[in-house]
Amino acid sequence: MYPILSLIALIAWIVGLYKILTSSMDSTKKILWALIVIFIPLIGTILFFVIRPDKG
Repeated sequence: MYPILSLIALIAWIVGLYKILTSSMDSTKKILWALIVIFIPLIGTILFFVIRPDKG
């Protein structure tokens, strides 16, 4: 069970980083969000998908 959850978390983390780096946000916001997602992986990824600052 836990390997499957870990795989799902890893995929969400990769997708989150991809969406951050390809978004239309300015560079400063991209860097800040990328650092949050890198250093606090699970919580940072969830926050990014919930808040989605590039929705406009």
